[in-house]
Amino acid sequence: FRRVLFRSDHRTICVVEEPQNVAAIEKSRDFKGTYHVLMGTLSPLQGIGPVLLPGKTGFARDDSRVTVNPSYAPSFILLRLREVDSRYAALLDTQERLLDAVTAFGFVPDWALAEANVGFVPMPGEEGRGAYNALRVYLWTAIEPESSLHRAALRRLEPFARQVSPDHLPEWFDPRTGMSGGVGGRAHQAAFLPYLHAVAPARFPRLSKVLPPEERISTDGQRYYGDVLTLMALGAESGRIAFAPDGQLRPRASSCRS
Repeated sequence: FRRVLFRSDHRTICVVEEPQNVAAIEKSRDFKGTYHVLMGTLSPLQGIGPVLLPGKTGFARDDSRVTVNPSYAPSFILLRLREVDSRYAALLDTQERLLDAVTAFGFVPDWALAEANVGFVPMPGEEGRGAYNALRVYLWTAIEPESSLHRAALRRLEPFARQVSPDHLPEWFDPRTGMSGGVGGRAHQAAFLPYLHAVAPARFPRLSKVLPPEERISTDGQRYYGDVLTLMALGAESGRIAFAPDGQLRPRASSCRS
């Protein structure tokens, strides 16, 4: 395990689909670089290009339609991966077209359909709403490096900032109808506020101003998702997490005592 975490070559990246692929390569004891685990698989679709599927099975509806998740391929990750594999430049383009096609009213859905020779279309039913998955897109947008992609992403989501208030962040929203509802919790605050503060700082506070230290991490270990999003959001807000234009992570180190 230590061999996976502490590497001598941080300039070489091996991209694999699943964690077990890392174990197979590690058995050789020859690779000294770092890994990026996709937790999914690349699937080419005619007339669309490559899309990232969450897994090898269960997401292909038939030979011409697959289910895709707009939050699974952050642009800052793809910017880094395209430096080592040209396929990810094409995936970055596909991801931008996916978000353009399925985002409406500033709302992003949890899931969408990719149809060969057609493009990206909304999912029917509850899966076409945005909630647990989609909220990550707003955090990814907030921490993207400055670029034309970042400016386009800010504009794409801008209507969201006009429809919500600091005191009422929605639990769910529907890009097909413009409707929203529920009251979001800490995970929603962590995902939404960095973006909202970036586009409307006079209306929306920083996350660190809203969440006191004792409420930032759960004490029972049962709110892992909210904890991770909160740590990422606070890290980006404080400058401890930042990405270079090529997608390389540039953490701001600070000393600590064990």
